[in-house]
Amino acid sequence: MKKLSGILILLSLVFVLVVACGQKESPIPMVTHSNRFFEIKYPEAWLLSEDDMDSVFVTNFRTPENNLEINIGISNLFGLISDKEQMDLFKNEIDNVDTEQDITLLESINIEIDGYEAVIAIYSLEDEKFQTVITVFEGHTMNIFMSSETNDFKEHQKIIDLMIESIDIVY
Repeated sequence: MKKLSGILILLSLVFVLVVACGQKESPIPMVTHSNRFFEIKYPEAWLLSEDDMDSVFVTNFRTPENNLEINIGISNLFGLISDKEQMDLFKNEIDNVDTEQDITLLESINIEIDGYEAVIAIYSLEDEKFQTVITVFEGHTMNIFMSSETNDFKEHQKIIDLMIESIDIVY
């Protein structure tokens, strides 16, 4: 029995170490912002604004230099369509991007945001790249959008990835 207890304690310690080692640390100081829909960590020096319109709630984050802006929009589905049907529509739109506008889908990745199915789509248009992340939760859509010049995109993408990983849906 003591041997079994010792093994369980050892396995618990290994699990805690593996989980702790798997967490990404931000190379820049981050702060937490909360609103009625979500909590998110963002770079401490960034500027934040919110706009609560009738059908859309928008949170904007931007650098002090104004060279990067990230917009998070929350829309209500008003029960007109199920969460799954809306997510399927989003995925279909991503797969069938309008090539007449010279927009190229570079990558599409399925992820989860706080346990909800989500998809990341990365596009290019001339000398810009943009990334959109879409999820549907509790009758609402969340669309996260970032646009950047191609040469700065990889560095900016690291920041938005940290922000996305920090999202907790609180609605």
